Amino acid sequence: MTAHLLCVLGAVGLCVMLLASAWAQSALPKSVRVPYAPGEENLSPSSTYREPGKPWVLRLAIATPHDIDTMEGSKTYKLWYQVSTDSGKTYDKIRPLIQKGKEYNQLHPIRPVFLPKNSFVTSSGALIPVSNGEIMVPIEFWRLDEKGELYNPKGFYTFCDSAVLIGTWAADGSDVEWDLGEAVALGLDQSTSGGYEPAIIELEKPGRFLMALRASNIGDEAMPSYKWKCVSEDYCRTWSEPTPFAYADGERFFSPASCSEFRRHSKTGKVYWFGNITPENAKANHPRYPLVVAEFDEGTLGLVKSTLQVIDTRDPQRGDTEKVEFSNFSISEDPQTGAFHVSLSRRDAGALKPGETFTSRKWPVMRYEVKVE
Repeated sequence: MTAHLLCVLGAVGLCVMLLASAWAQSALPKSVRVPYAPGEENLSPSSTYREPGKPWVLRLAIATPHDIDTMEGSKTYKLWYQVSTDSGKTYDKIRPLIQKGKEYNQLHPIRPVFLPKNSFVTSSGALIPVSNGEIMVPIEFWRLDEKGELYNPKGFYTFCDSAVLIGTWAADGSDVEWDLGEAVALGLDQSTSGGYEPAIIELEKPGRFLMALRASNIGDEAMPSYKWKCVSEDYCRTWSEPTPFAYADGERFFSPASCSEFRRHSKTGKVYWFGNITPENAKANHPRYPLVVAEFDEGTLGLVKSTLQVIDTRDPQRGDTEKVEFSNFSISEDPQTGAFHVSLSRRDAGALKPGETFTSRKWPVMRYEVKVE
């Protein structure tokens, strides 16, 4: 397996333009009416899933009255969806995602969420087919305490738990019925802001899944900055207790509070993990470099250290500060060459000027090719 730079796109506007064009063709509404203040919320694209061998497409969107990727937004996210039965040429009316059962409704869409008190949102990764035909959607949600208030014992940016939404297609592909698996929570001795941005992969045994969780040591930098893993044997309905995500030989590695993703290669059948691994204990979200890829051992449930490759890392000569981020990436597999394509915005928190935010500034968009041999 080798990794190298495929090309560097221009300003982030090019990537945004391409994404916006793809969504405009299928007419995603810009906003939706909601039965709580402020009465109307903005919609942003989340994930799209195409059912193998069928013309059925599921499209998820995030509703919030605030900007995406902000503290205000994270407390108000909720999911809406549409389906298409003609390969995405047209979509039906958008609707709120609500778990099956008489006790659930738009104000109580899934078991742990009561709008507008807390929220839920998809994780960062793409939705992938699974062996039983269900649709697995990893999510994170703000936990509520016993008083029904946001649980945030350390008072930091977020405190979330994770779970997997389980979708079942109607016989004609006209709708999806939703259920929710068991919540996965990290203790305060494992993370000071919960376990979130879950990445999942179905293992060789049908119905057996691995979940890797983002954690944080913000406010307690002596805490080891690990990713955490747990296993389901029943298609994401229940999960084992989380343990540190490590190398196949048991050696532990450090990783910042950042997303990660698994991909099974269509030709080799091997699973690969993409994420950040740091040589020393990370400090909350940083450093988010280098970005690496490694083969995942399905027997030991760890990374094969000898296969680890650096995709990109900080370059001071480019002007990168110590807070440059090689994170929030997307991954696809080239159907012709079999290479993985990884795209990300080269954001740098250390380069922000007073009053600037990640969303208010344009960043270079990087595109990498990871060849699998």
